[in-house]
Amino acid sequence: MFQIVGLDIETAHAETWAVQPEIDAALAKVFRNKAKVYKTPEKQREENERIEQEYLEKCQEVKQKVIEKSALSLAAPISCIGIVADGRQFHFSTFDFSDEELLTLIQAGIMPFTFESQPEMLQGFSWWLNTYCDFDTQYVGHNAWNFDYSRLRLAYLKAGLTIPYALSKDNRENQFDTMRMFSWFSGEQYTYTSLELMCAALEIPFTKTMHGSEVPDAVANKEYLRVTLYNMADTWACYKAFLKML
Repeated sequence: MFQIVGLDIETAHAETWAVQPEIDAALAKVFRNKAKVYKTPEKQREENERIEQEYLEKCQEVKQKVIEKSALSLAAPISCIGIVADGRQFHFSTFDFSDEELLTLIQAGIMPFTFESQPEMLQGFSWWLNTYCDFDTQYVGHNAWNFDYSRLRLAYLKAGLTIPYALSKDNRENQFDTMRMFSWFSGEQYTYTSLELMCAALEIPFTKTMHGSEVPDAVANKEYLRVTLYNMADTWACYKAFLKML
């Protein structure tokens, strides 16, 4: 059985309908400028059209900002789960890798498990947890208490699936968060510390190949290999940091 499991999830953009209430709330705050008053009807029409166009552009900008951040919302689907278990790499996803991409992953020591849908991926992940982990396995992620664990539990609930014991609140004593751990070690409990800064402080080599905010668009553009390698690099860094702080 695996003793230590590092994990990191990536989320895709939420469906527009799912974040529509947030979009509506943001649009309600968009300010419409008052048109100047002109003496001629033609000038007035031009001014009214300009003001309307300006307002519509503001609305579109606000809507786009909500959509861009939708991957952080509770409605965002989980696109992949990166795992480092006792130094071995596993990856669960809904990605449609090419044969060449699969070969690249295997050569990098990553065992990919791919599924047709998120519910199937979650079922596959449950099987893996129940088969290769036990009650003493320790799980770790960076900012996992606020993001990874809660997002995974919610995904299981939405899919009508049983939350595996490994991720349940009953197993909280075996669920660790390197961000919280590092904050405690550094004397600034519960303050936000990025994975990159934590690794630099612990002298763990770590180079980000992309920014987390780029992931949802990369998934939408089917840049599956790029996202997977980024996901696994983050998982490795978190795993190494945890070992160093034990």
